[in-house]
Amino acid sequence: MNIGKPNLTMPQGTNVSQNQQEATNSPKKYLPSGTESASNKAAEKTFSERKIESPPSAQTDSITKLVMDKYELSPDTRVFRMCDKKFLDLNNMRAHGNPTPESTQVRDFYNMVEDPVTKGYIEHCKRNNISAPEPRLISGKTFADKLAPCLNVSVEPAVDYYVEGMVLFSFRLGDALDIGARIYPDETSVAQLTTPLIITIPTDKTVPIQLEDIDISPEDP
Repeated sequence: MNIGKPNLTMPQGTNVSQNQQEATNSPKKYLPSGTESASNKAAEKTFSERKIESPPSAQTDSITKLVMDKYELSPDTRVFRMCDKKFLDLNNMRAHGNPTPESTQVRDFYNMVEDPVTKGYIEHCKRNNISAPEPRLISGKTFADKLAPCLNVSVEPAVDYYVEGMVLFSFRLGDALDIGARIYPDETSVAQLTTPLIITIPTDKTVPIQLEDIDISPEDP
């Protein structure tokens, strides 16, 4: 079965409010499995090379902007999660963070560390009076259960994990950023084709959601 990737590109001349209304009114269907993945083109940079552009909104700090650029995300990117509907506030169409997530290892760009390989070479250069390169920063690592409350989401709907009784919902990344969310790439997940992310949600906050239709029809012969 093939997965339908959400179309985030608006036709020329389309009014934003009209597009949002059409997106709300039009049913969406997503199929299991995917063949596309977000490109991680941006390489880790040295201290002097890390030129951070202005964030896309006042609520997005420079490190979050770096992560968004690296994983080709924008405030309008919709992220998806499948869960039992009992964990959602369907009366108000809101979701809160999971206070007890699995202990998934994630990349932590908010706590950069010095690349140990470069660090060792710098020490070698200093011992031998050789001109040393500048220290190089790389992302640290942490675990999702230390970031709770949070939501394990993906840029592509991971409906291969569908279990009867679950619902698929999505939310706009910018809505989460506006309430203080942070983004942690989950590069240990087996579902890398869906671009899995851990999104933190402050304890006293919720994010607006919309339900998505799930098409679990069998593959065509």
